[in-house]
Amino acid sequence: MEHSNIIKRPVKWLMVVLYQYVLGLSRLLKKVVIIALQSFLLLALILMVMGPLVWWITVPIPTRIQADIIVDHVSFRVNAPTEFKQPIKFHSATFRDFEYMQFTPGAIADKKLKRLKTMHIKGKDDRFFPTVRLKTITPDTMQFGVLHKLIIAASAKVALKIQEVEKDYEELGIVIENDLGTPTTPSAPVAILRHSGSFKVMTRHCKINDIKKLAKNFEIEKLSRRNPAIEVGGQTETLRIMVSVPASQNFEIVPSGLPISSLDLFEDEIVMGQKAITTAVKQGKIRYPAYPDIESVSFKSSNFVFFGKTADFKIDKITYDPDNRGLKVRLNGIAEHPIMIHPQNGKHENKKSRRDYRLTRLDTIAKASKFHQMIFDILTWLIPIIISMVGIVILNIIPRINPDRSSQK
Repeated sequence: MEHSNIIKRPVKWLMVVLYQYVLGLSRLLKKVVIIALQSFLLLALILMVMGPLVWWITVPIPTRIQADIIVDHVSFRVNAPTEFKQPIKFHSATFRDFEYMQFTPGAIADKKLKRLKTMHIKGKDDRFFPTVRLKTITPDTMQFGVLHKLIIAASAKVALKIQEVEKDYEELGIVIENDLGTPTTPSAPVAILRHSGSFKVMTRHCKINDIKKLAKNFEIEKLSRRNPAIEVGGQTETLRIMVSVPASQNFEIVPSGLPISSLDLFEDEIVMGQKAITTAVKQGKIRYPAYPDIESVSFKSSNFVFFGKTADFKIDKITYDPDNRGLKVRLNGIAEHPIMIHPQNGKHENKKSRRDYRLTRLDTIAKASKFHQMIFDILTWLIPIIISMVGIVILNIIPRINPDRSSQK
């Protein structure tokens, strides 16, 4: 009996120890589950409060920008009736899709035309694309023409394109297209020119003063002093102008502060018999005038740049840049819609290149002032801590203060 009792005591003690171990392990696991559940609830509470706040801080907002872009082609639509009064010197000018050209010569080299006091040129048939070209006979610093003014109707689309035609000359193409969808018929575009010396008039499929058998090409020695202007009226739909300008000449095309409703920095081309869209951008940079410390965004010739709807934009100026042999467009306004930059091949180098280049509230707070940045940093740490403390009180302290209510539940 004593021997059997000696054997049973260690076994009983071992069973007690094992029972206590299993009981303690089960309690520990229960606490771990409770702690994990509480942690999950705290994390969910933090995310519920901080998620919308983080989204509100990091979402792009309407941003004032200033963009300087070098392009070889740009098109935009004007909001209101506009006049381009920036004089552009040229050595030759070609007109298509025009309704008439009229001027008063002071002296005409062709004797047959000397009896004409006013020259009035019109196209014979639009199907044959009537064309008039004015060419300076001896182009130099004193002999040149001037595109003096362009009169453009509201909602008209203006397209500008620059391309090299000779070593020392560029051809500036200007296309004005009226919006015929407006309630009232828009007035046709008009171009006003002047010429300081003798020039040659070359016509194709045109008639002069409705007189037959007149020379297609003739020379004007000078214009009338009383009325030295050459007026070219476009058709109701459109007017096309091509002027040859010296490549070294720096000139302004568009008046400052021109409100626009749309802007395109690409053009349609026919490549291998198929229509393709190509970028007109050579290089450019986007700045944030209200936050000069924020790094500007640069893009290159292989990029498509989209500014979205540009109802709140103005063209500060468009000038010809001789150094880059392109058109320099300065755009200013508030970007309400995403600013996107895409590579021409459609392949992004990384995910960051797909971003919207407007600023976020986080950008503006961080760059506003050191005091605002300090307050923001404090709140960034303080808000999660406060939420965590509130969660701990709700999950742990309140049940202990009122155990009866928690037990009833």
